[in-house]
Amino acid sequence: MLVLQRVGKEYHFASSPVSGLLCFCTLTYRYCTTKEVCRTMPTPMLESTPSPDAGKRLRAERLRARLSTRAVQKLSQQIAQEKDNNQDYYISHGWLTEVENGKFTPSIYKLYSLSLIYKCSYLKIVGFFGINILDAAREQRMVSLRTAEQGEGW
Repeated sequence: MLVLQRVGKEYHFASSPVSGLLCFCTLTYRYCTTKEVCRTMPTPMLESTPSPDAGKRLRAERLRARLSTRAVQKLSQQIAQEKDNNQDYYISHGWLTEVENGKFTPSIYKLYSLSLIYKCSYLKIVGFFGINILDAAREQRMVSLRTAEQGEGW
């Protein structure tokens, strides 16, 4: 469930925890000279909580692929190099062990690397963390803006 609260010219969104991930975003709106509402970039504030079940599933995928944590590290370094040496895609063997023990929630970049390395669907990997991308359209319809319902113009 998403909640929208207006504070001055800012709208604060808060979502309910989904598999240990709680996300708050602040969207700032300003009025342009043409009386349009222009959106500035959101400021994310993420709270990562342990994900032991997701970690166990990731470990099972790694074992299914018959890979060690060191092999994952080496393969992820190759991916990072292919992505203009973007270290967001890099996964150290120690960090992977911590994720598999449920201590960290990986970023989208690391999840992408894992899906390539384990040769499985990205949708499957993010699903371990309770994210079903195929539900996005339905969930977008659930979001209602109180200000729009109250007749405030956009």
